[in-house]
Amino acid sequence: MKRTVVLVVALASLVAAGCSDDDMILGKPTCPDDLVLVAQSVPDAALIPCFEGLPGGWTVSSTYIGDRGTTLKIDSDRAGFGAASFTYRSGCDVTGLGRLPSEQDDVEVYEQIDRLAGGLESTRFFVFDRGCVTARFDFDGFGDREYADDLLDSMLLISRDELNESLQMQNDNFEV
Repeated sequence: MKRTVVLVVALASLVAAGCSDDDMILGKPTCPDDLVLVAQSVPDAALIPCFEGLPGGWTVSSTYIGDRGTTLKIDSDRAGFGAASFTYRSGCDVTGLGRLPSEQDDVEVYEQIDRLAGGLESTRFFVFDRGCVTARFDFDGFGDREYADDLLDSMLLISRDELNESLQMQNDNFEV
């Protein structure tokens, strides 16, 4: 109960003032409950990442939300602590990386594989208008790409219009 009150107060403060130089560390962002904070961390990005439930074996260890983006760290019961991190920023450098097929027309996907033998180490980039999500995997001694793909499948990219529509229905014309 106390954590909920603190989160509501923090959310209300940020909604009123926008993100500032003061950074926040919160629990797991959800769709769309904490999405306002994530959206404000990269205010010009067309899309906003969120997770609606994680696959079995994955747990969020920390969320960092600041005025230059959001980072989510995720632990795995198979691949270890800090096995994955997702960073949301205004852009990322994908120069020289191979492009992968994308399920969304407005998102380009790139991948850099650093290691497969002895454990997966790779980075996948989701690039869209004025934003980017970087998914970093470091599976020590565990190299199952399908396990990483299961986690990636739980990530959604929500448009600001979708978020605003949801917020307006809940809060009389509120927008991010």
